[in-house]
Amino acid sequence: MKLDSQNAEPLYMQLVRSIQADIASGKYPDGSRLPSETEFSEIYHVSRITVRSALKALAEQESIVRLQGKGTFVLQRKLKRNLSLATSFTEACREIGKVPGAKLVSSGIKPASITDQQVLNLRDGDNVVYLQRLRYADNLPVSVEEDRFPMRYSFLLNENLDDSSLLDVLKQKYNITFVMEHRTIELVYAPEHIAQLLCRPNKTPMLYIVSSGREKSHDIPGQRSLQYILGESFKLYI
Repeated sequence: MKLDSQNAEPLYMQLVRSIQADIASGKYPDGSRLPSETEFSEIYHVSRITVRSALKALAEQESIVRLQGKGTFVLQRKLKRNLSLATSFTEACREIGKVPGAKLVSSGIKPASITDQQVLNLRDGDNVVYLQRLRYADNLPVSVEEDRFPMRYSFLLNENLDDSSLLDVLKQKYNITFVMEHRTIELVYAPEHIAQLLCRPNKTPMLYIVSSGREKSHDIPGQRSLQYILGESFKLYI
């Protein structure tokens, strides 16, 4: 494979784009070891200085990581979540070319906690609809989500929410969308049952995100969401 020396674009940038394309196509999967500088030099018929410049640019873009004495590896592409918006997990996966998945772990009706009452504007003795789901990216478990809703959302108990976006179901089928009202993030140790669901050791450090949303059309509280997510799999921004 040769790069075009007559092209106005520098050779190292052509090499950057070529390696990026190979990573995106799966030729070099997440976590895999890349060829050495010498091997890349032979593959593309360019100098090691050109290869070194390309790998430096890729490292600065957080596409790869270079480990002294071990080699160069493809970094796991993180799911990007905008904390200021009610973005779905499904959208975050698709943005970076991963296949989203979901499995319903448990669902039903339970008494509203004091916090549920405060956030969802409920009274003492009221119940909530709850859904606990395990979320996957390329068949790997990365998050456990528990959503709580006022009882008017009991219709969700009849929905098949495996491998589907809850926000998409609400929007497309029921014309319900949320405006994010409040969100907190903590670094916590995963409870035993959460660690088991994610196939991780007990007390694995995780991000714990609690958020609430208001129904956009009626401006009333509609959702309280509790999420345990593997920080290594996500990039959060505002």
